[in-house]
Amino acid sequence: MQLVNTAEQFEKVYNETTEDPKPVFILKKLTYGEVASIQDCTSVVDDKNRIVYLGGTSNKLKIKYSLVGWKNIVDSSGKDVLCNDVNKEKLPPEVALWLNKEIDKLNALAGIPEEERKN
Repeated sequence: MQLVNTAEQFEKVYNETTEDPKPVFILKKLTYGEVASIQDCTSVVDDKNRIVYLGGTSNKLKIKYSLVGWKNIVDSSGKDVLCNDVNKEKLPPEVALWLNKEIDKLNALAGIPEEERKN
């Protein structure tokens, strides 16, 4: 077994758009420490002593830790924008949801696919 290589990067093309060139997102795998930190930040106890899962916070933190760069992302004037935490939060919701699915697949966080559960 090898430890997670945090220098290894994976380019994911967002094909769900008619834009040309297509946006490209550069992801890295999450470490156990990052996953544990996300889990710690996304479970709280409510006023009725129930554990509540904060899914939005989980999605935001996965993008924060895994998304390390991008290509073909511009502002309203067509200028390239930096991949930083402020700009990551400005991504369109549908892109953020797609990114979270890609991050889950890359890190085997998505659970067991339905076909495998049937067998």
